Amino acid sequence: MSSFPRLAAALASVLLASTLAACGEEAPSASSGALDPANPVKITVADAGYANALEIAKAKGYFSKYGLDPKLTQTQSGVATLAALQGGSLDIGYADFYAGINALGNGFDIQLVANNNTNLTSLPFLVKSGGPVKTAADLAGKKVGVSPVPQFIVNTRGFLEANGVDSNRVTFVIIQDATGAPQALERGDYDVWAGHWTAAYSNDGKTGYNFTTVGDTSTKAWSNPDATTAAFWTTGDYARKHPEIAHAFAKALYEFHAWWNAVSPSEQADLVQQYYKIDFKKIAGGDDAKLRNLLPTYYQTGPINLDATQSWYELGLKYAPDKISKGVDWKSHVFASATRSSAGGAP
Repeated sequence: MSSFPRLAAALASVLLASTLAACGEEAPSASSGALDPANPVKITVADAGYANALEIAKAKGYFSKYGLDPKLTQTQSGVATLAALQGGSLDIGYADFYAGINALGNGFDIQLVANNNTNLTSLPFLVKSGGPVKTAADLAGKKVGVSPVPQFIVNTRGFLEANGVDSNRVTFVIIQDATGAPQALERGDYDVWAGHWTAAYSNDGKTGYNFTTVGDTSTKAWSNPDATTAAFWTTGDYARKHPEIAHAFAKALYEFHAWWNAVSPSEQADLVQQYYKIDFKKIAGGDDAKLRNLLPTYYQTGPINLDATQSWYELGLKYAPDKISKGVDWKSHVFASATRSSAGGAP
């Protein structure tokens, strides 16, 4: 089984930091029953900004309804989040599924407490307009710029194969500085960039660089839309000591997701602008299809689909076998909070 030393190194640094800063309060035990909304439990949660929209969920009262008062923070990556959980500086944290798999493969005692999202609905693969790459078939033998995160490599190989290109016939160029990716594509450091829709619409020839997309960008062509690709995790010790916190968090998250999924894209965009200061309507330029691509539209409402998620694990082993731990019994690390449907409605 692969050791993935980067994860272990991250854990070591966080363990040291948490030892030096051991001033946080342990969450009160909730073993006696459901939490009291009148006396909410303070927890620290690693989020992912507008992609999860937990600031909106908190403001709308979904967490307080179930007796939680989360302090939302962010880390640099899912790997760092899982290390921080193990080190004790976080109570619950968001990380992609493959990061969780690798943590388990490295012996971390973690539990998946709530599935958060499936794969992105679509992924834009950007090329220079008027350049040599006009269709996905033209990518054979070309250089592809991709993030080092395993799920991006899996998605990129999935895209290539789904569009009739042998993913072994391209050269992967790992993008270390995501902010410089558009400039690198323009310079010709790579021929196609596995990017994101904000970059696509901000480099359309009218603003920024002149890029266009190639191929069928729908992820359904290679991944199961019911699979969980990222989730919220905690340590096994925390879940055993505070099961009601895990259940309360999952219920709040699932109910918020159900509400969000029913809200119009226009209202979603207004909320993102209000809480995260990102003007997706301006970027979309009045195009409803563009607006839907820009907004989070992949939230799951629980419970986790184990079989579909197993297929995502197997896809990772197929397309990124050197980056994902093999033989991990991840299903035994899914806490009961992620296997139950949410009940109730808006606060």
